[in-house]
Amino acid sequence: MGWIEPGTALLASHVLCIALLATLGARAGWVLDHRVVPAILGAFFVGGIGAVLSVVKYIIH
Repeated sequence: MGWIEPGTALLASHVLCIALLATLGARAGWVLDHRVVPAILGAFFVGGIGAVLSVVKYIIH
């Protein structure tokens, strides 16, 4: 439809995927221990993996 540029759409999709992965990591950390610190660590760990994969995908393409 031409609302946004393709590069902007690609960046937005990467950010959304990283945010979703961080949310899943936080949820997993919370379910495992029912404390805030493991939830935050899980979010950073899984979100970090998502960020690394996003950067690798950007470099490859």
